[in-house]
Amino acid sequence: MKLLFVITSLENGGAERVCASLANYFSTEHEVEILYFSGEIFYEINSKVKLNKFTRNSRIPRLAAKLLAIRKRAKDADCILSFMDSTNILSIIATAFLGRKLIISEHSAHDFVGLKWRVLRRIFYPFASALTV
Repeated sequence: MKLLFVITSLENGGAERVCASLANYFSTEHEVEILYFSGEIFYEINSKVKLNKFTRNSRIPRLAAKLLAIRKRAKDADCILSFMDSTNILSIIATAFLGRKLIISEHSAHDFVGLKWRVLRRIFYPFASALTV
């Protein structure tokens, strides 16, 4: 099975640690790729895991470039696992109509999420295959 993990960064943080741990675990029996958008890698990643750092084509806006990068890699994946609210919403939009399983993972304290993100989550999260918290 081909698994695509999508996360903002792989720097020091809880969601990043969970992503790295799951990717390392699943890479023993599956083909695993991590797409991340910024920063340096803090956690140890198994050499079997394919790492792809987002690079932007300057001719198109950053948000559109991220959507295209996710969609391009999601076409080859059997299942996509996304971490963090903004990346989850991007992944839902990018994988629309691909027919792939999308598991989103929420790692934010509800009290710290602003109104804009609460509304966006309410609109987009129902389109994911599953949500883990």
